[in-house]
Amino acid sequence: MKINLRWAKSSRWYGLAILGPLLSLLLFNPGAVLAANLSVTNAPLVAGQTVNFSGDGFTPNEALSAWTTDPNGWAAAVNSLTADGGGQISYTLDTLGHITGRWYLTLHGLSSGLEAITPFDLSAGRVTLPDPTSDSGPVPQGGLQVTPDSGYAGQVFQFSGSGFAVKEIIKLWETTPLGQAYALGEMYADDNGKLTYNYTGHGILAGIWAVTAHGMSSGLEKVGYLRLLTKTEGVANLQVSPDHGNNTTFFEVTGTNFFAYETYSYWFTAPDGMTYGGGRGVTANDGSLSFHCFIPDGKIGRWSIAVKGLTSNRQVIGFFNYDG
Repeated sequence: MKINLRWAKSSRWYGLAILGPLLSLLLFNPGAVLAANLSVTNAPLVAGQTVNFSGDGFTPNEALSAWTTDPNGWAAAVNSLTADGGGQISYTLDTLGHITGRWYLTLHGLSSGLEAITPFDLSAGRVTLPDPTSDSGPVPQGGLQVTPDSGYAGQVFQFSGSGFAVKEIIKLWETTPLGQAYALGEMYADDNGKLTYNYTGHGILAGIWAVTAHGMSSGLEKVGYLRLLTKTEGVANLQVSPDHGNNTTFFEVTGTNFFAYETYSYWFTAPDGMTYGGGRGVTANDGSLSFHCFIPDGKIGRWSIAVKGLTSNRQVIGFFNYDG
């Protein structure tokens, strides 16, 4: 089950939405709030890697419920946990597929009522995508060679690289144009420390995709880039006008080739990789959409807006610049 906390972000009650449970504990059991602690032990963090948490102050051997809250305010339950005999807890969270931005992990003791919350920030980190516009511009050159470096979904792209340890395990993951990381599995380098990997482009999201190869014993990490091109059939299109503006600019977003009367959602990504929730709407009878928006934050630079049809699953991004 997911709970949308975005309503709280837009008002002064946001702090109470996060701190409410802690305040209630303080009223009925003074000092108990400070007894439970939670922290991240391996920051800074990159989307796609594991995050290690350490906590203490819970009742020995008590069951804990746990949930994360993403940068858009959505809360989702994670594994049920149990404190050890000393009231301590260690937990590892896999962030493959997580968006970049500020997240929260909350632990709640089911017998003590104690609750601990800690934030953690996920960045694009080692896989920093260039401007992922849909069909134009050069494909960035990375440490892995990609052949061909552009094509369509369903096409096979070959990634190759050298310098890894002989026969070492190499972990692979992909990063979408929106900055989400997904595991691709593992393979071995050959007798000369070389890697050859065949990757099939997938999805309908056009733009720059990245594949990262990380040597588990050597620590060597290389990235290769490819551009998925837009097919005119079955792929949505999006435009943002004007493409430059300031804090008084009303940006118009228009899209086509979604399903008729389907609900769509949209969100923003700032120049520093932070994401911001947008809203929802319904397409017209011809599958088009149009809405206006203000920039959600005053960060100067290149912004993107992503729109996803919730029935067609078609997703596309547009870009604009905030000049301050």
